[in-house]
Amino acid sequence: MIGMLKMKLIILFFVILWYNTCKTSWRSAKLVIIVIQVLKIGVLLFDRSARLDVFELIYGIPVLLPLIYGFFYLYKKVKAFFERRYMIAQIN
Repeated sequence: MIGMLKMKLIILFFVILWYNTCKTSWRSAKLVIIVIQVLKIGVLLFDRSARLDVFELIYGIPVLLPLIYGFFYLYKKVKAFFERRYMIAQIN
């Protein structure tokens, strides 16, 4: 179990790093990978009866959609903050 957890955390780390450094238009598609990895880690940690690495997307949609919406909302707020900060620095 520890080996599976380490593997999933490493995958999650690299996908988050990829998400933060990528500037392409399909960047938001990586959010799905991030959320799925987080849910897999949750299943691994909290559900002892579930088979490892089996993810049923149909049952995960109620969790997946609000998390993706939250990521978009947070991204837009952080982006707007830094844009405002840059504009104020340009004015001064």
